[in-house]
Amino acid sequence: MLIGGAGPNAPANAPLAAGAIERLGRGDVEGTSMTGLDAGGCGPAQDQAGRGRLGPCGNVGRFELVEGTYALTGEAPESRPSSAGASPIGILTVTP
Repeated sequence: MLIGGAGPNAPANAPLAAGAIERLGRGDVEGTSMTGLDAGGCGPAQDQAGRGRLGPCGNVGRFELVEGTYALTGEAPESRPSSAGASPIGILTVTP
C-alpha cells in the first residue's frame, strides 16, 4: 500500500505532511490517501503469469510522485489492532 497526503487542496499523489509518519505508526490515517498495490480480479494462473509485469494482473505498478515523503506498508495501518503494535512501514523520500 502506498500512502501519501490528502486534503481539500492536495494534488493527486501528494506527499505526506510533517508528522504523518509518526501518526501512521499509531494507526492514525487522518490526512492521508492510500493506494493498493495488489493485483485484483485475476485468477491464480493469471496472477502467476503477471508477476514482474505491469498490468491488471501484474505486481508492478507505476506512480508519478512529487518531491516529498511517502509510506509503504503491506496492510492498512488502521487495520491492525492496537495490541499488535505498529505496522512495519517503509519510508520513500522523493527528491528532484
